[in-house]
Amino acid sequence: MASGLRRLVRLLADPVYRIKLLVFGLLGGVLVPLASITGDPLLRSTLLGLSVTIWGVALVQVLWDFVGGDPLSIAVKDVQQSLSLDRDLVLRSMRLLGDVVEGNLGIERIWPTRRAWLRDPHSGAAVWHDLLCTGQCIQVASMTWWSNWLNNPDVRRRFFDHIASSDASARLVLYDPDSEVARLRSRDEGEPSFRGALPMQLEIAASLRQLADELRRLPEPARARFEVRLTDRHPHPAQIIRVDDRILVAIYLAGSSGGSAPTLQLIGPSTGFETFRRQFEILWERARPVTDLERYVARLATQWPSAG
Repeated sequence: MASGLRRLVRLLADPVYRIKLLVFGLLGGVLVPLASITGDPLLRSTLLGLSVTIWGVALVQVLWDFVGGDPLSIAVKDVQQSLSLDRDLVLRSMRLLGDVVEGNLGIERIWPTRRAWLRDPHSGAAVWHDLLCTGQCIQVASMTWWSNWLNNPDVRRRFFDHIASSDASARLVLYDPDSEVARLRSRDEGEPSFRGALPMQLEIAASLRQLADELRRLPEPARARFEVRLTDRHPHPAQIIRVDDRILVAIYLAGSSGGSAPTLQLIGPSTGFETFRRQFEILWERARPVTDLERYVARLATQWPSAG
């Protein structure tokens, strides 16, 4: 009974339904006084019968809706109400879509956090690992490029095998582990120090050590196509990973960990792709070349024995 009352209340909230009942009520009500003033008994009987029939139809309709009504009709009402509730969301979505298309932003995917991107089966970490190991133009600006990348032995092996066996080129910009920007960002991550070093510093040192080991094994032509630079003065506004005509951008938030960074995937040619491609070039020009990576890694191992 309660569900029937809820159905009636929901239907009565529909102006069309209320008007339909009102029309039935008025028609039936108008016929009664007309029947009372007519002098023809047959016409009076006909008008009263018609009035009762109209009111009966309205009553049957209400009772029918109370006990369940027409499933299709109820479903249509549900869809109408859902569309009405979602109208604002649809309008906002259409405006956003218009901005993306008209502005040629090149946005393919958006995730609220980098953690959400990692788990995405269609464009997440596994897909980008494959892109990295097949692309020709690879550019990376990152704080450490350790988690999910160089700390993965399979990805590391496939990536450097690809560099060795193809004409692919790679440019990589990381934080200088002994710089103030690395210490500041490590504090944002909320990481406690370990044996005199911050975890981020140790991750960068581990990345550089792996890079030095892998580059040592590369043939000379491939080694010349792989460049590493270090940022020691300018914080990176985002992690930027470019593979050919796609760029993955994780926007760093001050005071928050990298895992909470809003993340988007861009495709070129587009204004969005060009914006972050130029951003990488600026970070690259501001960074310091590492002329002898093995010697630099050896110095870090002396400074932080736990990094070795």
